[in-house]
Amino acid sequence: DLAVAYIATASQGQPANLARAIASAQRAIDLNGALAAPRFNFALALELLYPTELAIAAWEEFLLAAKDSEWVEEASTRLARLREPSSRELWAKARSRLDQGSFASDLEDLNELAARFPQQVRVYVEETLLPRWGERALDGQTTDAADLVQIAKQLGESLAKRGGDHMVADALAAINRAQSSPGALQALAAGHRDFGQGLAAYGNAEIQKAAELLRSSAAEFRRGESPFVHWAEYYLAVCLFQRSDYPAVQRSLEPLVAEGTANRYPNLAGKALWLRGLTHVVQSELTDSLANYLRARELFARTGEAENLAVVHNLLSENFGYLGDSRVRWEHLHRALAAAREVQTPRRIHLLAREAGDACLLLGEPSVALLFEEAALRALPADDAVGRAIALLKL
Repeated sequence: DLAVAYIATASQGQPANLARAIASAQRAIDLNGALAAPRFNFALALELLYPTELAIAAWEEFLLAAKDSEWVEEASTRLARLREPSSRELWAKARSRLDQGSFASDLEDLNELAARFPQQVRVYVEETLLPRWGERALDGQTTDAADLVQIAKQLGESLAKRGGDHMVADALAAINRAQSSPGALQALAAGHRDFGQGLAAYGNAEIQKAAELLRSSAAEFRRGESPFVHWAEYYLAVCLFQRSDYPAVQRSLEPLVAEGTANRYPNLAGKALWLRGLTHVVQSELTDSLANYLRARELFARTGEAENLAVVHNLLSENFGYLGDSRVRWEHLHRALAAAREVQTPRRIHLLAREAGDACLLLGEPSVALLFEEAALRALPADDAVGRAIALLKL
């Protein structure tokens, strides 16, 4: 009964009560595992807080233990909905088709793809398709390069129309202008190639190599007069952040968060504000970080980038936790967790679950915190030895 009361009040602006409902239902199950009601309440509260594999497992356990319950139909419906392909799974299939070129001649499919997966499509074009174009163009594979440009152009136009981010469209416009200038075209091809290689080096923790490649790409983008130079500058700031040079990070980000840049390239500005907020947090400037996170949230909401929006809500949750405001912390955490199925990156899924574990522990519900800490561990790839060691330490 207490779990039911917590579930009811959670929808009235008290999302932390979902964690309390999970704990209350678990205590009832421990007292009498034969009862169906607490298992139903446990699964329902988990689904309302974190609609992922945790809730799926809870509904499966309910259906196994309560086959004759009057709630079987509702439980089955909820379980079927949770088992529907996630955004991660659907995008993986769409990306495979993009890699194979099967979207190349279907403009309607490309438009629908950009509408359904705005963040994934933008990142794919910026970090995979355009670097691939640069490599093909420099290798003299003109036909393949032209096909890639056409796909990127259509996706860029769709992103600009639907979410208001013009970076891909403007980068393609720069490539189009450079067609009559071999030197400028070669500079842009080299810029996008070096940018992709720089991101790959960063992903391998080769920070110095990444910075060198990103500086090279920035110089080439300037030669080709492409606005993509801003992304190179952003990732150079990320490299500076890794070296703890926070004043240099702040200086580098200033032009990227300016109003004019934010209006035309909101996702770039959102990422820059996110990074600027982090630099404030690590220096214990928590109020300053909030202003940056809140503005980033507005920009990602405008462009429909669900994963970035969820991560910023998670950062806001962490920040309000440091400030001691539990109520607002849970408001942002609830929004972040509700979007978990939209998050693609394992590391970010890990961080969502870890923040939930920390919040539940401070709430006085260690059993629920343990559920989230275990989920945080499972989210990490098997080869992330450092991340898994830290997660195990928290357990």
